[in-house]
Amino acid sequence: MILKHFYKEKLSILKNELNSLTKESPTIHLYTEDIFNNDITTPIFMFKYDTIKWESSSEKTYKADVLFSISIVLPKTQNLLENYELAFDYAQKIDTAILTKNHNNKFIDNHSTFKIEEKQHINANQSHWTKDNFFIWEITYKTTLVENTLKRKYILINNGTSDQEINNLGYTSDDFIRNENQLKIEQNLETNSKKNK
Repeated sequence: MILKHFYKEKLSILKNELNSLTKESPTIHLYTEDIFNNDITTPIFMFKYDTIKWESSSEKTYKADVLFSISIVLPKTQNLLENYELAFDYAQKIDTAILTKNHNNKFIDNHSTFKIEEKQHINANQSHWTKDNFFIWEITYKTTLVENTLKRKYILINNGTSDQEINNLGYTSDDFIRNENQLKIEQNLETNSKKNK
């Protein structure tokens, strides 16, 4: 779910940024090779997870170091040079969408995001390479994602709090995981713990 939430959030921000440069609503979706089987008439933007490295706690996996990329795919037109130079304008808008600290997803913490590479795809002596019919510019980014609900559960377990102690305070373990006011619950648990000593 952590990967889906991050993708959905960035999808929305990308659409808002790219709207100013496209005559129609921009086409943005997960990466697929299928689009290279047919001609296209408008730019297409594709999001791809390149590598995902998970860090596991003793309870569940909740942290991921992620490399992801955005591909700008431009169609052939009569004025190729002018059309392909638009890739730089699109890239600037994509940087704004990805690198600006506009993260507000309650499900995940998104640490700093960095741009690490940009490149144009070319035919590297691959036979029958259908991508020859397209101009493809790819930007790669790196970030770290932490799933909030699993992070909170991990903290709860590490604090040694039992289900019974939580129930005595009027909460359940599920309430703790879903409750946004984690600090209040932790303070209550700490106060209760001191009283029992």
